[in-house]
Amino acid sequence: MTDDTDQTPASAPRDIDSELQRLFSSRQDFYAPPYSRRVLMLAILGTQTLTAPIVSFGWLVAPIPWSFVLMIWLYCLAWLFIKDGAKRLLLSHMEASTPRHRRFLRLAGRSLSAHHHL
Repeated sequence: MTDDTDQTPASAPRDIDSELQRLFSSRQDFYAPPYSRRVLMLAILGTQTLTAPIVSFGWLVAPIPWSFVLMIWLYCLAWLFIKDGAKRLLLSHMEASTPRHRRFLRLAGRSLSAHHHL
């Protein structure tokens, strides 16, 4: 006898994985609607809230100053925008159909290994 209302914790990672897949495959900016689901935001904010005091106070690791924690957060936020811009640029490049773009897509589809025939 199975219970259809059973909410196992194993379902949460699938939700997060599917949400991350939506973010990375979307043709929009990461901050554009539709916004991320609550489970993803809680996972991100919970992890950040938990790890900042751990590294700052030196629990299980060598302590680092709060100014370094802030610099790391700012660095990550800056790269979030840079990677999103690169994603959008690459997606627009892949959708173009000029001869130059078709050459790029043929080159991108080739193996980088010298032994690709093996």
